Amino acid sequence: MDSIMKNRNISVLLLEDNPAQYALLSAYLEKENFKVVHADCIKTFKKLIETENIDLVLLDLNLPDGDGLQLVKNIKSVHRLPVIIITSRDTIEDRVIGLETGADDYICKPYHPRELIIRVYKLLNSETESGADAPDKIMLNDYLFDEEAHCFLDKGRNCIKLTPGEYTIMTSLLKNNGRILSRSQLIDTAFSRIEYPTDRSIDVLISRLRKKFPLATGEPEIIETVKGFGYRINRNVLK
Repeated sequence: MDSIMKNRNISVLLLEDNPAQYALLSAYLEKENFKVVHADCIKTFKKLIETENIDLVLLDLNLPDGDGLQLVKNIKSVHRLPVIIITSRDTIEDRVIGLETGADDYICKPYHPRELIIRVYKLLNSETESGADAPDKIMLNDYLFDEEAHCFLDKGRNCIKLTPGEYTIMTSLLKNNGRILSRSQLIDTAFSRIEYPTDRSIDVLISRLRKKFPLATGEPEIIETVKGFGYRINRNVLK
């Protein structure tokens, strides 16, 4: 796997209450030189995420003291960490809710641990390498895209925290300079690591992106919906 990842002391916080599942996955992670921090309940998880230097969270949803979904929003908004949900809940509704709460990936049990390891690498790599082919510095209304910093800056020039999927969608739309991208094209671009993505998955990410780029009164929409076709960057916002 990627030497960049192996050369770092990557710490994974694993929230899993099944001892057999934990032992198996922990062995695979440690074989790849990850440091594994384990919690078997939400109470322990909350203590560890505050005291340990965590790079990535893997969490189950069905836990003895609550629902893991309730943690995801807090992890993303407060700790700003990448999150992969690992669960036996495999309905489309569960997947969409998982994405809506901010999870970066969603994998259903039973799964082969090697598949999850691959997804972990892809997610961590996308955190540092997304947007390598994106345009140079671009203004969108009063927002700024800084390609060198791999970051979108808000009106106060603070970095807007985006998930890898959100970042990939924004840079893809920018790269296409106002051309329409269909939902299937955006799925191919942004969801290579998500099993069975749907059009609804793209709509969820677009909705989240619009909330992260709020508009002043009278400002044109940054991401336009082209009914029946897909989405595009509004050329009128490009400066």
